[in-house]
Amino acid sequence: MKKIAINVPPNLAEAFENADGESKRKAELFINAWLTDFFSKQTANDRLFDIMKKATKEASAADSIVAINFSEWFVSTASFLHPVTMVNG
Repeated sequence: MKKIAINVPPNLAEAFENADGESKRKAELFINAWLTDFFSKQTANDRLFDIMKKATKEASAADSIVAINFSEWFVSTASFLHPVTMVNG
């Protein structure tokens, strides 16, 4: 990360200086997100869709692995499964 300085009105500077650490962190995240959007050549929606496509692709690959592992587990443990008998007491 690299620091920059931006002139703001005195009341905003004082509010930031007096804020707790969590509020400062949130403000920095919001400002960072806004500046990223402002200076980006790609719209926020396009970036979001790219992230969603990547996540979907990775999740699909992970689901295939989980499904295979679950099938293997089920077949290997099926011999240990027994029906449950309900008894009225």
